[in-house]
Amino acid sequence: MSWLRPGHPADTLLQGSTGKNGFEEVDRAFALVLLQRVRSTLPEAQLPVLALALALLSRAAGERQVCLPLDGLTRQASDLHPEQCATLAQSDWRTLLLESGLCAQLPHTAPLVLDHADRLYLLRQFVQERQLAHDLLALCQGAPPELDPDEVRHALAAAFPVPGRQRAAAALALHSRLLLLTGGPGTGKTTTMSRILELLRRFWPSLAPPGAGSQPRIVLAAPTGKAAARMQQALAASPTLDGAPLAAPLTLHRLLGLRPDSERAAYTRERPLELDLLVVDEASMVDLSLMARLLEALPAGARLILLGDRDQLSSVEAGSVLADLCPEDDSLSPELADLLESWCGMEHSLPRATGGPALPTRDHRMHLDHSHRFAAESPIGRASTALRQGDGETLLQILDHENDSGLSRRDLPGARELPGLLSGFLPAPGSLPADAEQLLALWERRQILCALNLGPLGVDAVNRFAAQHFFGERADLALGAGAPGMPLMVVGNAAERGLFNGDGGVFLLQDGQLLAAFREGHSLRLLPAALLPPWKPAWAITIHKSQGSEYARVLVLLPDQSRRVLCRELVYTALSRARESLQVLASRRTLLDAAATRLERSSGLRDALSALAGPIQ
Repeated sequence: MSWLRPGHPADTLLQGSTGKNGFEEVDRAFALVLLQRVRSTLPEAQLPVLALALALLSRAAGERQVCLPLDGLTRQASDLHPEQCATLAQSDWRTLLLESGLCAQLPHTAPLVLDHADRLYLLRQFVQERQLAHDLLALCQGAPPELDPDEVRHALAAAFPVPGRQRAAAALALHSRLLLLTGGPGTGKTTTMSRILELLRRFWPSLAPPGAGSQPRIVLAAPTGKAAARMQQALAASPTLDGAPLAAPLTLHRLLGLRPDSERAAYTRERPLELDLLVVDEASMVDLSLMARLLEALPAGARLILLGDRDQLSSVEAGSVLADLCPEDDSLSPELADLLESWCGMEHSLPRATGGPALPTRDHRMHLDHSHRFAAESPIGRASTALRQGDGETLLQILDHENDSGLSRRDLPGARELPGLLSGFLPAPGSLPADAEQLLALWERRQILCALNLGPLGVDAVNRFAAQHFFGERADLALGAGAPGMPLMVVGNAAERGLFNGDGGVFLLQDGQLLAAFREGHSLRLLPAALLPPWKPAWAITIHKSQGSEYARVLVLLPDQSRRVLCRELVYTALSRARESLQVLASRRTLLDAAATRLERSSGLRDALSALAGPIQ
């Protein structure tokens, strides 16, 4: 910064905040750029602490927080620089920010916003959060449809022969334009959704908004190409009622017409999507910005179903929308619980709220808690439950003492032991099938999951070892150009070829040509390797990339170096990918720390919804 002379106290304060808990260069640059706008109007003595506040906000944004509460800012500033900040109270920071001219309590008058609850926002994220709250509330409001109770009871019983929460979720989907359907892996979310779609078709004459067609226009979507493909596979395997075929699921970016080189979407409030019902799978992966764009593009009268696991990792970008909308309290208003139980023939089965303020989305969510992937009493089921509850000791007891059930943990191996462990998990060299279908099936059954991309137990290092395991001296060539039998993951988008970030496939040799094979519905699609968008080998992938997938056998690597990024949600996501066999390489300390650490993202979405709706009891 040309105005900032060397040794200026503001820059010195930021430069001194380096290391593990310090600032990245982008945080420092953000603070100094904004500081330049107001440096002539503020006393020189205020510039250093204001710069620190701005850098802390930038760091919070880099950690995917939607906002930075001032109590957290006060604590972090005091921890970083006790000499300058220990005596500053939260009210002092509020006064400093508001008097700086950089921050306002009304949006669009300054680059930052400080809301009524002392949450500090970047303007863009404040506007997106409030817009999302407004659009969600619109979905929650409106008179319920007039349906024949006897016809509804008969239809629900036919679709769901066994009374339970799946039947209740379908009843709620008929009653409301918004359904938040949550549950862990294997709880039947996709099966429930497929039957809900048939019920909505059946009752469409009573549900359709003015001007709608005789049948609902249904669109399926997911955050990534891999999640969309998994959604299609799960729907194809789900027993459903008779009905017209559904179009293949789209990625949300493709649905909205979002391109990497542009901030503009093809579909907006002014040009809404052409649909009557939108179903989004893996909704926990949808960040604040994308969810706001999605709801903005919904046409008036449309219905929305969001499916996801509220205990899984949140989105890669800022926000944790699904978790914000679905707190762990699953209770419904007594009036709605009575109605759903009447329709479902399941008296006194649904939890009822006992009073106190409630989110407007309370009566629009249903949580499925019975897993069909693994029984709740199975070792994997009990390990997942212990982790969700933060019970690290029980988690370790299960992992360490139930090895005959396909579940095991061992301490991190040394450099000399690691190759043997990885070789034992991977198929033997020369044993891979040449057939594309068999090859895809093989790699869809087993997966190595890593917490990190880099480091000796990161994705890159493990994939390099796997290449050496299969191809020996030709490993470098395989890593660069692909080789027969090798799994791959697309890491770029190529809409013209129907390939998107997260799509998984395999390389194979056919008539002397190296091809990549991908699933496309019930068939396979082959593409010359030379025409692929950017890709990476996929013997090992990050835990983040595994969301929405399941495998028979899973090997999880959690090195001590990953403890800074480890949390309960990350390890839960990894463990719950496995159906049959789970091996965990991690120290006891690493797992205990992860179980005790929740991924908490600051947000004002719940408060914004409640403020817009007024008191709800």
